[in-house]
Amino acid sequence: MATTNDLKNGMTLNLDGQLWNVIEFQHVKPGKGGAFVRTKMRSVLSGKVVEKTFNAGVKVEVAQVDKRDMQFLIISIKSQLVNKLSEMQLIIY
Repeated sequence: MATTNDLKNGMTLNLDGQLWNVIEFQHVKPGKGGAFVRTKMRSVLSGKVVEKTFNAGVKVEVAQVDKRDMQFLIISIKSQLVNKLSEMQLIIY
């Protein structure tokens, strides 16, 4: 757990069961009333960007996220299926 005073750009927060990346934040101290933190966050799943305002010092849950460079290998099942079908057609004729 961290407070809204500890927010940094790039942090990932777990809010209401969803993961959000902090894009930017601004700590505001108005002349009247209490301080607050204005944030702009991007949803990890959908990419939607929202602006949310927190009271200063409110606790938020920081998510532990491992970031790694990965390479995905895609196997073309369609081409294998077409090859098998043509082999079957050769056997039938």
